[in-house]
Amino acid sequence: MILSEENIGVVRDLIRFALSSEGSRKPIKREDIRELVLKKSNKLEFKKIFSAAQSKLKSDFGCELVELPAKKKLVVKNKTSKKSQPGTGRYILRSIIDPELRRQFPIVFDTQEEKFNGVIAVVLSLVFLNYGTITLDSLLNRIEQLGLPNLPFFPDNPLEDIRNKGIELISALLKLEYLAKVDTFSKTSTNSRAGATNSATSQAPNSALSVSNAFNSDVILDGNSEYSWGPRAVVEYSYPDITKFISELTDSIFDQEFLEKVSKSSGVPMSDLQDSTQDTNTPPGSNLTNSTLNETENTVSLSP
Repeated sequence: MILSEENIGVVRDLIRFALSSEGSRKPIKREDIRELVLKKSNKLEFKKIFSAAQSKLKSDFGCELVELPAKKKLVVKNKTSKKSQPGTGRYILRSIIDPELRRQFPIVFDTQEEKFNGVIAVVLSLVFLNYGTITLDSLLNRIEQLGLPNLPFFPDNPLEDIRNKGIELISALLKLEYLAKVDTFSKTSTNSRAGATNSATSQAPNSALSVSNAFNSDVILDGNSEYSWGPRAVVEYSYPDITKFISELTDSIFDQEFLEKVSKSSGVPMSDLQDSTQDTNTPPGSNLTNSTLNETENTVSLSP
């Protein structure tokens, strides 16, 4: 692909924009990409520039821009097939680094970031093991039992009780789109892992959604609703990701009996709980690393 010097500069701008947005866990809109590209180029060059940026992200940074799913995307039907529908026009970066390389050269996160990744995985595991959806009260009770609200992600307020901290944690995960209200999904789905836009999406400000300011959330929780995996969770985690995480966190042998238990609790067929990378550290696209597990396993106790 041959690009002009000017368009090469636009490719660099797009890559910088994508990396800076992902650093704050903020999805970028297709309209923002178009505006950035069309400032210095023309509409006919858009596909070339976007494709060139994708290629550079893959070759130099080991990631790619992935569109967040829309309503009813990846809906599980009859426990065996998945149906795809149009996305949202919002993108995040997802790792494409080979699992073997990730094991040999693990990503080093900031300690707080590492712990938060572990908390995200635990909360997603709780939802996953509850047939893909969970009520607000049940989720709050479980995360309180595991002591997650006591982890140091909150402003130093000794007067704040554990229930309010739990609400703050769930609100942050909604704001970051790891969780979503289940009424944004197809109610006919066997398992509501599918991502969708939700109230957190519309309420989230345009400022950076970092881990720290996600806890200053204006998301209002609905006690009458159930919650499931959100759009970002769908893109960043897979069934095998979360199943292997549960296995290692609970010190369970990853065998037929374990898979049967997880399948029964999640409503997901056993064949979807493992893949060709299952004997390695972690599949591509996940924030789950050995250090994430180490930061988490001494804090919580989880069992299918």
